[in-house]
Amino acid sequence: FTSSRRERDKAMYRQLIANNSTQNWLYALIAALIFIVLIPLLQRLVLRRLTHFTQTRAKNHVIKNFLTEVLSATRILLAVAIGLYVATYCRNLPTTLERYVDRLYSALMLLQSGLWASRGLNFWLNQRFSHGEEGEEGARAMTQSLLSFLGRVILWSVVLLLILDNVG
Repeated sequence: FTSSRRERDKAMYRQLIANNSTQNWLYALIAALIFIVLIPLLQRLVLRRLTHFTQTRAKNHVIKNFLTEVLSATRILLAVAIGLYVATYCRNLPTTLERYVDRLYSALMLLQSGLWASRGLNFWLNQRFSHGEEGEEGARAMTQSLLSFLGRVILWSVVLLLILDNVG
């Protein structure tokens, strides 16, 4: 079983190298690097503008604060996933390897979506439980912690199930 799999993997890599010129590899590398550098730069630019807007013009814009909070949860995973996915279109990949890349891309996008959703959940809970009567701070904090924990367990369970479903 393992020797046939090794042989199949070797054949796949030989096909990958044989079917792609140096120019294709160079294009793929440049495309991946552009996205890996460009996405964090765009994130910083948008975050700076949103933060500036919320500080100067709008003191109580919940939607802008929400977008700032969620966007700040963007990780390098997103840039790597998009860079990898774009780079695959610059090369001729064997179908097996193309399937692996698609699955990896989907898994990384699901992880990033989970990070965004988690940050959004925390923001919503903080907004929801920040107001109330003075004597109930402890009860609000306990309820917020409990709901945050349960929400994250459900969220990451769904993300994990989606990733496992994608892997097949």
